[in-house]
Amino acid sequence: VYYDGQTNDARMNIALAMTAIALGAVALNHTQAEKFIYDDSGRIAGGVVRDNLTGRVTTVRAKAVVNATGPFCDNIR
Repeated sequence: VYYDGQTNDARMNIALAMTAIALGAVALNHTQAEKFIYDDSGRIAGGVVRDNLTGRVTTVRAKAVVNATGPFCDNIR
């Protein structure tokens, strides 16, 4: 059984993104993950992402990567 939450509160989502950015996160929109980057120990250390509006491909390094794909998380793992 899978349960999920929904919200249509745009103000809450903007506040969450702004808080994350203030704490050092980078927020991307219209961006698709192409592949993961791994460090020497085999841990995910970032990824290659594509901007779906411009087609630009960029490598992003990260201290933490969050899989927020909901019920589709097994496809990513």
